[in-house]
Amino acid sequence: MSERRTNKETRDGFDLAVAEAQTKVVPPPLYRVVLINDDFTPMEFVVDILESVFGMQ
Repeated sequence: MSERRTNKETRDGFDLAVAEAQTKVVPPPLYRVVLINDDFTPMEFVVDILESVFGMQ
Protein backbone atom coordinates (compact mmCIF):
# COMPACT_ATOMS: atom_id res chain seq x y z
CA MET A 1 0.00 0.00 0.00
CA SER A 2 1.05 3.55 -0.55
CA GLU A 3 2.18 5.46 2.44
CA ARG A 4 0.57 8.85 3.18
CA ARG A 5 2.60 11.52 4.87
CA THR A 6 1.16 13.99 7.29
CA ASN A 7 1.77 17.72 7.04
CA LYS A 8 4.32 17.56 9.83
CA GLU A 9 6.36 14.93 8.02
CA THR A 10 6.47 16.86 4.74
CA ARG A 11 7.60 20.10 6.36
CA ASP A 12 11.04 18.89 7.26
CA GLY A 13 12.57 21.37 4.81
CA PHE A 14 13.26 18.93 1.99
CA ASP A 15 9.84 18.31 0.46
CA LEU A 16 8.66 21.91 0.15
CA ALA A 17 9.33 24.12 -2.87
CA VAL A 18 9.90 27.82 -2.32
CA ALA A 19 8.57 30.18 -4.96
CA GLU A 20 10.64 33.21 -5.90
CA ALA A 21 9.37 36.53 -4.63
CA GLN A 22 7.80 38.64 -7.36
CA THR A 23 8.99 42.22 -7.50
CA LYS A 24 6.42 44.89 -8.14
CA VAL A 25 7.45 47.54 -10.66
CA VAL A 26 6.38 51.02 -9.66
CA PRO A 27 6.12 53.68 -12.37
CA PRO A 28 8.24 56.78 -11.77
CA PRO A 29 6.52 59.86 -10.38
CA LEU A 30 5.38 62.43 -12.91
CA TYR A 31 6.55 66.02 -12.98
CA ARG A 32 4.27 68.77 -11.81
CA VAL A 33 5.07 71.93 -13.77
CA VAL A 34 3.54 75.30 -12.99
CA LEU A 35 4.00 78.11 -15.49
CA ILE A 36 3.33 81.68 -14.49
CA ASN A 37 2.63 84.14 -17.25
CA ASP A 38 4.55 87.36 -16.75
CA ASP A 39 5.51 90.30 -18.95
CA PHE A 40 9.25 90.19 -18.23
CA THR A 41 10.38 86.71 -19.33
CA PRO A 42 10.48 86.09 -23.07
CA MET A 43 8.70 82.98 -24.32
CA GLU A 44 11.84 81.74 -26.14
CA PHE A 45 13.73 81.68 -22.83
CA VAL A 46 10.98 79.66 -21.15
CA VAL A 47 10.92 77.17 -24.04
CA ASP A 48 14.73 76.80 -23.92
CA ILE A 49 14.65 76.15 -20.17
CA LEU A 50 11.86 73.57 -20.46
CA GLU A 51 13.67 71.79 -23.30
CA SER A 52 16.93 71.64 -21.35
CA VAL A 53 15.30 70.42 -18.12
CA PHE A 54 13.07 67.76 -19.70
CA GLY A 55 15.44 66.77 -22.51
CA MET A 56 13.00 67.53 -25.31
CA GLN A 57 13.46 69.37 -28.58
